[in-house]
Amino acid sequence: MPTLTLETLRQNPWNVLTHDLPSDASELLLRTAQIAATCCRQIEFEALERASEHTSADRCSRAHRKIGEIIGLLEDNFGVAAHEIMLSRNST
Repeated sequence: MPTLTLETLRQNPWNVLTHDLPSDASELLLRTAQIAATCCRQIEFEALERASEHTSADRCSRAHRKIGEIIGLLEDNFGVAAHEIMLSRNST
């Protein structure tokens, strides 16, 4: 599996789900990856609610697991307190 970089995230935020985190990931990469994974999870969760698509459930689960991995690395490598970013839904 390819390795995640800031450039691959810039090219396509969905790469967070298909690329491995590097063993020496910077705090900036991890925080950016956490935001990307959170956005992916939210998009897939909302698609799942609308259409009950299996692919959305799989991608939602992968994003959720990736967020856990990122949070663990932020805490272990940089002493960043574990917290999950939550996105509010547009109610319009």
